[in-house]
Amino acid sequence: MTWKDSCDIITSCVNIKGELALYALIKFGGKQYKVVAGEVVLLEKVDGNVGDSIELKDIIFVADEDKKMVESSDLSKANVKGTIVEQAKGNKVIIYKHKAKKGYRRKRGHRQLLTKVMIDEISIGEKKSKAPERAKIVTKKEVKVPTIKKAPTKAVKKVVAKPAKKTAVKSSTKKTTKKSSVSKKSSTSKSKTASKPKSK
Repeated sequence: MTWKDSCDIITSCVNIKGELALYALIKFGGKQYKVVAGEVVLLEKVDGNVGDSIELKDIIFVADEDKKMVESSDLSKANVKGTIVEQAKGNKVIIYKHKAKKGYRRKRGHRQLLTKVMIDEISIGEKKSKAPERAKIVTKKEVKVPTIKKAPTKAVKKVVAKPAKKTAVKSSTKKTTKKSSVSKKSSTSKSKTASKPKSK
């Protein structure tokens, strides 16, 4: 987290009048998040479709300009509601294992499933902090595009002549070369025997 991100968190807890807005600390997926009404939070995978409303129940701390609640009896009155904006995946993390001089190497990638949640409302009993009005979340729908009909085209088949004669020619040339090499060998062996004088 950079200094700019921390500044954004501090300013997001201050409303238009400059007063400290109602905010809460929630626990989700083994992590703690500071949430304010109207803010989008990236949580670990939440079951549901885009546009579904959810209630975040595990609240650790709620703060207002008047009071701060930590005790479980006070937190039971607190409530945080949100809407699923998007189901996404996080950045790829590479897991690499290596043991020296053993030839052991394992490389594996992982992308965490995440859910973007818009915090709609934080309430403590009667006191509520609601998100400002926004455009409704539109789910992705299939849009039918009109297709233009083309005139049917005649399929033209290409006729390719098979090279049957070429294979016959090649095989006949191979036979003639074999015969000529055999005849050469036999002629050389005859000449050798003719040149040697007969011994008595």
